[in-house]
Amino acid sequence: MVREKYKKIMGKVFEMVKKEEPVSTSMVAKKMNVNWATAQRSLYELQAEGKINGKKVSGRCIWVLPK
Repeated sequence: MVREKYKKIMGKVFEMVKKEEPVSTSMVAKKMNVNWATAQRSLYELQAEGKINGKKVSGRCIWVLPK
């Protein structure tokens, strides 16, 4: 059950990145009303799946769709 809930969050995070890119981890956490670690984990998993890319900008990770 926890995994299903997490998959739902990942789907919403992906939709947010598609609509509002570029986004930061903090932005995702705040808008999705999840803690920072959950947002970061979702973003890293989406990156591992090749759905988004992350890059460091001024010490922060910014997330965008692949070109």
